[in-house]
Amino acid sequence: MKILQVLMACMKSKASIMLSNQHVCTIVNTCFHIVHQAGTKGDDLLQQIARYTMHEIVGCIFSHLQDVDNTQHVLVKGSSTLKQETGDLNNESAFGNRQLENGKHEY
Repeated sequence: MKILQVLMACMKSKASIMLSNQHVCTIVNTCFHIVHQAGTKGDDLLQQIARYTMHEIVGCIFSHLQDVDNTQHVLVKGSSTLKQETGDLNNESAFGNRQLENGKHEY
């Protein structure tokens, strides 16, 4: 259940506009797997919570659709407004490391 809370927080934060399509798909896919696994194990409460979380995440995705063109335009132009809203984060160093192509992390 904590994983679902973290995924929801990631999508609801202002910095979520910096997530790539692959990151968003991974978040949705993780929720989907939790819904499916909870259903096969008979954990109705977890399945209900995961379904609700997935519903909220899909709502977040659709609420950000209006910002897609603006975000791409701002990223190309390098606006300082976006940097202020996201706390001056960038995709590769948001957590102080980046993942290399072979799956290892560089710190």
